[in-house]
Amino acid sequence: MAKKNIHPDYHPVIMKFPNNNEIATKSTFGASNEIIMIEIDISTHPAWRADGANAINEKSSAVTKFRNKYGSVNLASLMSDNT
Repeated sequence: MAKKNIHPDYHPVIMKFPNNNEIATKSTFGASNEIIMIEIDISTHPAWRADGANAINEKSSAVTKFRNKYGSVNLASLMSDNT
């Protein structure tokens, strides 16, 4: 039998971004219907820019280091059953 009253309250909140956009969602953070101010705006932060403007230096990323060391690996071919 599952324990009762151990899970946090999951309630509606409003996330407000620096550009004043708001998103209604649910969270265990804050109080019910609280406005949560988000400091990082996904529309301007370089990590989320789809157009590459102000992109993060990919030369230092772990994925790039792996590819430089081991080359491009096709995981689908490694996982296929060729027996």
